[in-house]
Amino acid sequence: GLLVIVDHGDGYMTLYSNNESLEVATGLSVEAGDVVASAGRSVAREAGLHFEIRKGGVALDPEEWLSK
Repeated sequence: GLLVIVDHGDGYMTLYSNNESLEVATGLSVEAGDVVASAGRSVAREAGLHFEIRKGGVALDPEEWLSK
């Protein structure tokens, strides 16, 4: 699928992959709550999205950042 990378500054970025379509373009600013893409389908044909948080290129555990 397609990939969106959002640069948050200070070495932080979020990655959203396995997208069917993108709602943003390179260089476009986004804010919290903005739609950046539509999730695609996995090999098993289930809707799904791959999400990562990185700092300095190193993947971080997203559970520490997301509220339950």
